Amino acid sequence: MIEQKLKPLISLNLLKQILGLFVAFFLLNTTVLAQRFGVENTPPSNTNNQKVASNPRYIPIESGQRFGIQQVGEAAAASSRQLAVRSAVKTSESMLEKAEKLFDDGKFDPAIEAYQNILNTQPKLSNARLGLGNALLETGQFEKAINQFQEVLILTPNNLEARLDLGVTFYRSGRIDEAIREYKEVISKKGSPSAHFNLAMAYAHQGDFSESINNYQAAIKQRKNYPEACNNLGLIYEVQGNLEEAVTHFNLAIKQNNNIYPLAHYNLGRFYHSQSNYEKAIAEFQLAIKQQANFPEANLEIGNVYLVRSILNDTHELENAKTFYQKAIELRQNYYPLAHDNLAITLTNQGNKQEALKHYRIAFDQYNGYCPETLENLIASLLGKTSFHIGNELSRPDNIGNLGSKKEKRNINKRLVKSLSEYEEFDEKLKDSPDVRYCAGLAYIRVGDLESAIDEFGQAIKLSDDKDSDAKAKLRLLLELIPSL
Repeated sequence: MIEQKLKPLISLNLLKQILGLFVAFFLLNTTVLAQRFGVENTPPSNTNNQKVASNPRYIPIESGQRFGIQQVGEAAAASSRQLAVRSAVKTSESMLEKAEKLFDDGKFDPAIEAYQNILNTQPKLSNARLGLGNALLETGQFEKAINQFQEVLILTPNNLEARLDLGVTFYRSGRIDEAIREYKEVISKKGSPSAHFNLAMAYAHQGDFSESINNYQAAIKQRKNYPEACNNLGLIYEVQGNLEEAVTHFNLAIKQNNNIYPLAHYNLGRFYHSQSNYEKAIAEFQLAIKQQANFPEANLEIGNVYLVRSILNDTHELENAKTFYQKAIELRQNYYPLAHDNLAITLTNQGNKQEALKHYRIAFDQYNGYCPETLENLIASLLGKTSFHIGNELSRPDNIGNLGSKKEKRNINKRLVKSLSEYEEFDEKLKDSPDVRYCAGLAYIRVGDLESAIDEFGQAIKLSDDKDSDAKAKLRLLLELIPSL
């Protein structure tokens, strides 16, 4: 019986010995952690100037945040695809054009196959190999992409497009120092605004804002009309606290792009929200959505405005907040833990506790329990409090993709332990939900308290009348890892 197994007789020392093994095994066998790395069963997002990958195992923005190389609202590193490279080889022109068309349409897997078919007969055709490398890059197959670009450089050592793309691939896989080396090599051979842009972005995510600004300005000087560089330069000024320059550059980015630049509108919306200028914030976010239909982060932000304004000013806009959070979740095909978290807060304020708990649970699952703010929000909902963490990706201190991040975890476990200690003092009636118990179980795993995790999953199963299959799976994994229990 499960109830009998929920009375573990295991020493603290043994727990510590098996903890490393357990965590490694659990994480490797949990889909949601792979989702956090942006490489498993999660839908693609086309925000932040990224095409939609046809391979659902790779999400550029999620992966970029996890590697600490991409901030929401930041234009992505530029590859040679922006240079519109095309082959001059007549015999393969039609085949190459077909592959290029597939790539441009975001159909990366068919494009990969098309490029490979060309290379089977013409292995030295550099443009086809460049195309293959870029298609592999867009699907997150970094090592394979690196191999393709290096192969081009063996055949044509002075191919600067291949070297730029090699740098981009190193960068997107989190190898920033190697990316910087390649960008500098391109710049040393030929003035390249794209290489300066990429180098600026790399320096920014290493915290070297002075070098970043210098390279963004060099890129702008060489290209003149460079909205992506203006937008990203605005983000640097923002994190430095120079909001006037930040806003100036966001507006300049919009102007340079014929008044159509959703990323800059999104960033302006964030600025106005921070100034409590809610109407202007909503207007900017709506422009961003109008100009880029698939922009879940902008939908999240409008939801945040309505939710915050409703709580602070009693404006009764919770239903509006709910609508935009649901849209954000829909655009991410249900993978958007922040939106689930904020939607749970909204439902709590609407008095719909049971539905709120369901969304807290989804958020916990997608965060894999690594979410102190969400745990605090859950506790606030259970206690009937009115203070919540309502934010976006940039407001989360542990998101190392943010330019202002110190690239380290900020006492996540300490905050989880503190909240769990509060949770342990609750009356049992407050915890009479399988969703609550399941969330607590994930949090206990994260802090290494496996005994408490086992108990919470067991309670979830009991409260669900033995129907909580996810709690059963987690409990079964624990018991298989620790047979003595």
